[in-house]
Amino acid sequence: MLRRVGSLCMRAAGLRLWLLLAGGAQASLVLKDLPANAKRLLLNIGSNVNPILPPDDDEAVITVAFEPVVFSQITPHKRLYVVPAAVSNESGLTTMVAYNHGLSASLGAPAIRQAALETWRSDAPQTVVVPVVTMASVLAGIRGDLAIWFLKTDAQGLDFTILAAAGLALQRIQYVLVEVWLSGVYSYDGPSNDYCQDILPLMLARGFEPTSLSAASGAEMHLAHYTNRTKAEVAHNRFFFSGGGEEAAREYCERELRLMGGKIERRSGIREANAYFKFRKALISEPPLGMHKHFKSGDAPHKATSHRHR
Repeated sequence: MLRRVGSLCMRAAGLRLWLLLAGGAQASLVLKDLPANAKRLLLNIGSNVNPILPPDDDEAVITVAFEPVVFSQITPHKRLYVVPAAVSNESGLTTMVAYNHGLSASLGAPAIRQAALETWRSDAPQTVVVPVVTMASVLAGIRGDLAIWFLKTDAQGLDFTILAAAGLALQRIQYVLVEVWLSGVYSYDGPSNDYCQDILPLMLARGFEPTSLSAASGAEMHLAHYTNRTKAEVAHNRFFFSGGGEEAAREYCERELRLMGGKIERRSGIREANAYFKFRKALISEPPLGMHKHFKSGDAPHKATSHRHR
């Protein structure tokens, strides 16, 4: 990875958001000029062109979104601050390969091959140089009186790497949505990002409670098989489990292991899901339903115990 000492400046809502980078893996980052009246922060890692936005009726909430490739295409919002950088476990400069006309980008190469690549429309991928900051420095750069209400990561396979690199500072965050892989299937070469093997053990160790797991790209058939539902039922309810906490999450992982014949083997493909967590010592209530609706167990029509497949 290339390294440099320098600074980045991104103009947002008439204010300047400075990132001060020092060379080396322990780079420092300071977020300046965030409004003094802000009390709660929404943090979006890998926002693409649709970052999570603060509620219109709450001036005390702001969003800081990290998007290294298509940041210039994000529609401005008065309380949205966009940082043109990637987040990982090391800092400096590196290259990213942008697929799907720039709307999908990763520090790693996609693991899917041949015909499956057409779904990415990646016949002409672009290589871009982007700045990278560490998750630990991101959290350290947020002033202490600003509560980190919600974190969403969509880091194309580096989600586990990013969360693990935060260390105990991850406990500053109240609620988390993270993109994960299921049953050993990986979308990008290199990183580990499996729900049962990587994400769940980490989040439990950091004091978070799993609240739900919902199917995303490529996981629909796995969900149908796992829950013994029809495709129509899956379209209505995409949850592997909702509510039930740690017990439901462990039950899911145990059943997944049984479905895989008692052994999870890594293989390439697309089988992604969205995993939701709540810090067990959270001091703030869940984000509003309009912003995020998967923290309360009553939001999904079926809980893990209602599934017929055991």
